[in-house]
Amino acid sequence: MTDNNSNGGRKFFRIPIDETSKISITIADTSYEIVNIAAGGVGIYLDNINTFVTGDNVTDIVLTIDTVSCKVKGCVAHISAEDVGCLCGIELIEMDHQTKELLKRFMDDHRASLFSFMPDF
Repeated sequence: MTDNNSNGGRKFFRIPIDETSKISITIADTSYEIVNIAAGGVGIYLDNINTFVTGDNVTDIVLTIDTVSCKVKGCVAHISAEDVGCLCGIELIEMDHQTKELLKRFMDDHRASLFSFMPDF
């Protein structure tokens, strides 16, 4: 994903996803496990490193948040081998305004829950 800024840090905050999160992704009628998601992209696990190629445009993506399914388009930003499989970063390059707002609300809710354990200062 092109979520790095010029200082070497991330431009987008990534939300880790677990099995209790109400979000899923299907690409060309195949479901993938989401590892993390940001405003600019999604990280998924692949069973096979050759499923996609870096730079591929992916046009048949359905992102489901809660019970709302949204069609989006993406571009494979990176693929890397991990101990548990292959991590694939897909930059979200095209989504409508409603989908952007839905994703923003999902991320805001999950960001708040991630940091809910921290004391107020």
